[in-house]
Amino acid sequence: MTFVKTNLKKVTLAIGDGGNDVNMIQRADVGIGLFGKEGNQAAFAADYAFARFFFLWRLLLVHGRWFYIRTANFINFFFYKNLIFTLPQFWFALYSAYNGQSYWDDGFITCYNSVFTSVAPVYYAAQEQDINPRETESIRKAMPYVYAEFRDKRKLFSSSKFLFWWAAGLVHSLIVYYFAKSTLEGPMNSDGLTFDLWLQSITAFAGIFCTVFGVIIMGTHLFQIMTLICYGVGTLLLYFPLGSLIIDNMNSYTGDLLFDALGTPKFWAVGILSTGACCLILYVIKQYICLFDPSLADLLQRDRNKKWQKQTSHPKIEDISTENKLLEPAGKFQFNARIMMDGWYNPGVQQRVVTNQ
Repeated sequence: MTFVKTNLKKVTLAIGDGGNDVNMIQRADVGIGLFGKEGNQAAFAADYAFARFFFLWRLLLVHGRWFYIRTANFINFFFYKNLIFTLPQFWFALYSAYNGQSYWDDGFITCYNSVFTSVAPVYYAAQEQDINPRETESIRKAMPYVYAEFRDKRKLFSSSKFLFWWAAGLVHSLIVYYFAKSTLEGPMNSDGLTFDLWLQSITAFAGIFCTVFGVIIMGTHLFQIMTLICYGVGTLLLYFPLGSLIIDNMNSYTGDLLFDALGTPKFWAVGILSTGACCLILYVIKQYICLFDPSLADLLQRDRNKKWQKQTSHPKIEDISTENKLLEPAGKFQFNARIMMDGWYNPGVQQRVVTNQ
């Protein structure tokens, strides 16, 4: 009989293989039962049933970690994509004397979460995998340490992470709005027509949509056929042109305006420049963290993607107290990578590599 309780003291996991464990399994938030010699009562009363205790390794360390990453990033991204869409209303109010005029058309407000940005986040929350223990032997050996690292030291669902995505939504909304406002001044074409409020709104919305799509692409590690279907067909085609046609046929202020905007160079300039600026900011931050403060998952991804050559000599592990701390960030990255590649990495122990003479 096994009873496990998380350090947050909010979610309980119960594991049992006999009839006397049924009450414990049903009482816990998540119950796991095993088919054993004592009968099948525990398995029938549990949320998940297994034939062997060995399968718990993959349930907790692999699938448990995947679902933690998916859920945490999905929630953070959900707040981010709504902040970048909502805050331009406040920036527009600064220039409209707070008269209550909406910056977005009703069709955009209705379809933003339900149509335009619905498929990609749901796919991410269901299929994302940053590392898979079936890919390399190094990843399989390091899974317990990766699980412990994300649970204790690098929590993805915390106040600091939430504030980071809140700040990203704030900064990106400013970039997109003021790119559109400053660019769409003067004549729209050779006929002397100018950009009005709704043409500016359509252009800013296209920049927001492309930015949100680019950010979720940057955060995705697993690319397969379903990724192409959900991101390409289920997301891009829902906006270009299917969603736009739906809005154009609605009784709205933006009817037939999107195709006018598509024919102007300024529309494409705003979309490309604002999306590039927003994604570049996140990319630089992400690469800085991966280079100077990498997690074990980052090291494993580099090992998998770059396919480093194996060292000719096999390292030995000796405990020390100061060598790892004295290394510079870049040297520390290569130091940890060498240990990790040989399957000896243990975050809980200070280690060094001594080459055989």
